[in-house]
Amino acid sequence: MIHEGELRKIHKLAANVLHAGNFFIRPGMDLLWERLPREEIAWEISRGRLVPPRFAREAKSFTSWNVYHVEAGRRSAAPILSFKLDETARQLHVVRAVLCHVWEAVDAGNNVIDSRETTAWVPELVGTIHLEEFQHSSEAELRAEISDLVAAAVLGASRLPLTSLESPLPGFALGHLAFVDHRGGADVPLRSCRELMERLHDGMQAGRAPAELARLLEAALRVADIAEVPDLADLFARRRRWHLRPARDVLGLLCVMFNDVSLSPWTGLVDNAMSFIGCLVSQGDATAADEVDFLGQLLRQLGRHLTAYDLSTYHHRGANYPDALLLDACLKRLLHLCETHGDLFSAEGGLPQKRRRALRDGWRLRAHYEGHCVPDAPTSPGENARVLPAPFVRVPEEQLLHPGKRRRRLYDGDPLTAGEHARAILTQSLRDLESADELREQGLAVFIDRPLGAGKAPGEPDRTPLLSYLAFSRSIAARRLNELGELCRALDLAIDLAGLHARLAGMPIRGMHLDNVQTANTGIVSLADVRRVAEDFVLLRTLPAGVRQLAGAFDWRGVEFDVTRAFHNSLIVPVESVIDCGPTLAVFDTALSRVLDLTADLREGYRLRRGLEAPRAGLIVRHAGRESAVRPL
Repeated sequence: MIHEGELRKIHKLAANVLHAGNFFIRPGMDLLWERLPREEIAWEISRGRLVPPRFAREAKSFTSWNVYHVEAGRRSAAPILSFKLDETARQLHVVRAVLCHVWEAVDAGNNVIDSRETTAWVPELVGTIHLEEFQHSSEAELRAEISDLVAAAVLGASRLPLTSLESPLPGFALGHLAFVDHRGGADVPLRSCRELMERLHDGMQAGRAPAELARLLEAALRVADIAEVPDLADLFARRRRWHLRPARDVLGLLCVMFNDVSLSPWTGLVDNAMSFIGCLVSQGDATAADEVDFLGQLLRQLGRHLTAYDLSTYHHRGANYPDALLLDACLKRLLHLCETHGDLFSAEGGLPQKRRRALRDGWRLRAHYEGHCVPDAPTSPGENARVLPAPFVRVPEEQLLHPGKRRRRLYDGDPLTAGEHARAILTQSLRDLESADELREQGLAVFIDRPLGAGKAPGEPDRTPLLSYLAFSRSIAARRLNELGELCRALDLAIDLAGLHARLAGMPIRGMHLDNVQTANTGIVSLADVRRVAEDFVLLRTLPAGVRQLAGAFDWRGVEFDVTRAFHNSLIVPVESVIDCGPTLAVFDTALSRVLDLTADLREGYRLRRGLEAPRAGLIVRHAGRESAVRPL
């Protein structure tokens, strides 16, 4: 049981985190806060998920803090956000609810049970705080944990929104609601995008983490009408000049935002972001080179992503295609900048060559998907089950399941045209392919995996570290060269296709073939996906963001080696375990020498802390014949 002093602390923290001033609510909408000293509800958790109340076989009593959505004077039938305190088990559950289209059983008479579609609030367990784990922690640490779970409830539980829980609440995606923990402030919710932008500035001055700042910027851009964007850019610029912060700060935040963002349902977010950057440039608070480099980075990332997860095999066989719409928006803006600032692309050297690569490969990728059959709007079966307000309309289910039933074609009636400067830059980009780096780029892809989640049951939420892998396929590169050849013929540009194929065939590549990697398909994403794309992929390295997440999840102080050095430019892959307690990750250096083994000890399950799951018992580390253990932070 929870003693009286601890109970008062939990009540204080719950009220503090759910404080009205920590929320944005769009005009015309309200939130209603409620605390119930005793609430008895149907409650059952199975494989880390809440069982819908009508199917739950148990009931429990909680102290509850509930937040309801109110519109036109009507309160939602279920709280969109809730804390459930189980005093006996000493657990604090954070729950959210999403209004969805569901099927229910009905009595059709004559001993016949039929089904019909209806709408219902579907509860989702965002996370559980085991209070005994915080008995020696400070109040600030416990508050931060609660705040992180509320942020996950509103913004989505992962930077990879593949499941409902990992996706944001519809209210956030549509710019109606945001959680902006200010740790103090006014007693009323924020109501305008300008107030969100002010919170962004406050966060930048306070040194908040880039991911948190990027979410604030995203919220402001989701809330704003396109006509409000120039004022937002002007406000940001004036505050930036006052604090002497460089323009690249906000461009870096936009890159972080697009790395983590969920783009469906498709809203005005992308148009607002593009307009925001354009306004900063026109005001002189960013340069055209800044804009070109931002767009180029997005296009290069999209190219690698869609090489790994194309719109034919993945993304629900192309039903969820916001990446293709983002590609179109970025490429058109980059083409405009080619005509107005061609000098940024034409010089020799690293940056201009990367800019030309973005234009060349972005154009090729768009040509590849031109005419591709897609549903009326980008969506997935899970997202299509959510109830969204007008003007959003449900996509007919047959369009999701059967590509032949889709009526829309990508980029239909909207062909790209190249002006004089763009043609010259494209021609120069073709000559760039004589460089080994540019030629190799044609076969690069980025795959993702959660190797420490091997102990999860099928369908169980997995928030273990997400690793990303840069991989190369010679057959994919050859296919891309052929697509470039077709594009050049359409544009009447010259390309030495035979010579490029010859250089590609003889180009040495150092990487690890998947035969040396454990690729069991245990989750929604895994390295097993690589073989669905091409059999000749080799893994080159593990990208830094996932390595930092893995390294930051554990306390390495008891290990007698330099962790930072071992993980730098490394390849970290799942391999066959020699210890029967969980999956093993092998760390390879740039010469593909095995320098370190990390075996997850799953005998005590997982622990969720600050939005990241790690084995509760930690890792068994083997290095240079020595073995030691590290615990999660």
